[in-house]
Amino acid sequence: MTWEEKLAEVEYYAGKRAKEEERKHNIINSIKKLDKKGYNKEEIIDTLIAVADFTEEKISKHYNEVLTK
Repeated sequence: MTWEEKLAEVEYYAGKRAKEEERKHNIINSIKKLDKKGYNKEEIIDTLIAVADFTEEKISKHYNEVLTK
């Protein structure tokens, strides 16, 4: 593998990791905003599933991290 190919691979995975961090940030912010509006856990999960490409499992995980501390 040439250094150019290795650099391209590193940049690809760095971009992929950055996108995943951005998605996590979006989920957490959405959960906080909906919680402030008085939504319960089920409503938050249903809303985020309906409007975004998030799985119930991922939303539940972040909900528990953010709001049950």
